Amino acid sequence: MTLNDIRNKSGLVILVIGVAMLGFLLTDLFSSGTQIFQKNQSTLLTVGGEDVSIIEFTNELEEMMATGRIDPSQRNTRRDLLFDQKKEDLLFANALKQSGVHVGVDEIWDLISGEYTGNQSEKFRIFFSPYNPETNEQEVYSPELIEDWINLNKDIVNNPNWRVYERYKNDELRGRQISKYSNLIKKALYATKYDAQIYFKNKNQLTSGKYVYIPVAKELSSISISEKEIKQYYKNNKLTFSNSPYREINYFTFNIKPSDQDKNDKNDEMLALISDKNVFNARTNLKEIEFGFENTDNIENFISDYGDNKYEIISMSQVDFQDFKNKKNIENNIIQPYFEKNICKMGRIINTSIDSVDVVYLEMNIYPSEATLNTLYGDVYKIINSNKKIDDINKFSDDYSIRPREVKLEKMDESIPGLGLNREIVKWAFDTETNLYVPKFFELEDKYIIVVLSNILEDETKPIEMVYDDIKLILENRKKGNLLVDKIGNLKYNTLEELANHFDVEVKRVNGLSMNSDIFGDEGYHPDVVGAFFGSLNAKISDPIIANEGVFLINKEKENPINYPTSFNREQQEINNRYNLQVDRLLFDALQGDEEIVDNRFNFY
Repeated sequence: MTLNDIRNKSGLVILVIGVAMLGFLLTDLFSSGTQIFQKNQSTLLTVGGEDVSIIEFTNELEEMMATGRIDPSQRNTRRDLLFDQKKEDLLFANALKQSGVHVGVDEIWDLISGEYTGNQSEKFRIFFSPYNPETNEQEVYSPELIEDWINLNKDIVNNPNWRVYERYKNDELRGRQISKYSNLIKKALYATKYDAQIYFKNKNQLTSGKYVYIPVAKELSSISISEKEIKQYYKNNKLTFSNSPYREINYFTFNIKPSDQDKNDKNDEMLALISDKNVFNARTNLKEIEFGFENTDNIENFISDYGDNKYEIISMSQVDFQDFKNKKNIENNIIQPYFEKNICKMGRIINTSIDSVDVVYLEMNIYPSEATLNTLYGDVYKIINSNKKIDDINKFSDDYSIRPREVKLEKMDESIPGLGLNREIVKWAFDTETNLYVPKFFELEDKYIIVVLSNILEDETKPIEMVYDDIKLILENRKKGNLLVDKIGNLKYNTLEELANHFDVEVKRVNGLSMNSDIFGDEGYHPDVVGAFFGSLNAKISDPIIANEGVFLINKEKENPINYPTSFNREQQEINNRYNLQVDRLLFDALQGDEEIVDNRFNFY
């Protein structure tokens, strides 16, 4: 294979990219042109004062799509991944600058060519090693040949191959920089032998005992919670009530379906196909017979010409046919037209034997007529015109005998429960021009809908009205828990059994409990009680422990002996691996917390 083959190997065509970019811009930009251009917006993303423009982003996305390596159906997925990558790039840029992390020229060249270590990156191994159909093998290019390709392509104006190469190079550089940066952080996290010993103990120390759990429901006292207490709890625990901006909508569906008249018309159309017709042949100047469904000798072609189904012979037993015959009208071996959902069917018996009957069907789909569409369209608009505001959803539902569906939407949602993909409605719900309770008409593929914006929530914290009842329940349970603790303190008991009998609850056992467990006995998620159990004294009933919905009393009976190993190297490695996983998982989130991020995707798609 020649150097010229390599130059043209990726098969990218500038015209394809240009057309794809133009199509995208016209579709995605001008479709939302009012919102974008009137507000003079062109920035898709801002991170720490650094911007990514929609044009720059679109160019890169379309160029990636034009390589042919990405299925067009995955365009939106690829778009979202690219957006996340851009955000990550900007977040890491400042961190990398401050850290002094550097990737040298030779290091990058090794990733491109594999000249020094043989560790050529996967992207460039594929890029420079295309499949050769003549040899049925992958071509392998030496560093020298790759260098020649670079020298040939770098000065070609608007060279799509070079742009792909540059993107891959930047991706590899970025990946290596981030890898070095995260590795520096990982090196700073180190598990000592003492850490490893505690880790070993928590993993291997098992303990057993028994406990009593008294639900707060056992406390029947009337609990009064003041407004001041609720407001104070809300103020002190706002982080617990974090919120993502959302909209609530109610929509009413009017299904577009054929009317009775549409069905009657289709039935008449099918009946007209049964009998033969006399037709005039202008070419021969003679009358001829055009055979109908009953007499045609080429029934397969007849079904192909008139039906919405394919020719297929259906066999049924004589027993089944007799039952079928009792339910359908059959004349001259023709099963007269009948309806199944939105399909009109008629059949022709083509063969009968002692055991079975063979039938072929002609089927026609029934669609709403223009008159039906116009009538329904008019009815829906009449409803909207008669209800300039729908602030009482239940009354509106009762008045028109249609059930609403309530849906909560976030800004970047692409689908709506019950309706499927529909960015148009999502964007309408978040548009600043959209008013509460004012109905909006939308025409979908098989239905008309009336949508009402019923709630707007922009705050980062849920309003107190939304969490009022939850806070009240928490405070009630807490007070009831304290009352239970007071009652327990006034009781005389020597065993958990005596206490359990007083409150009519069970004494339960917990066996083989590990410190690493978050589940306590039969009561579910209670890591605090697990810790208290391990920290309690053997053979001694603990003080009451207040949980969210009840009170625990525990009695640890024994702990199994631990045989410590001579070395904790394995445990140290396990802890270090956990540290590394935490860095990989949390580093990006940590960087986001330090920067102001403005996401304008909603304005563009």
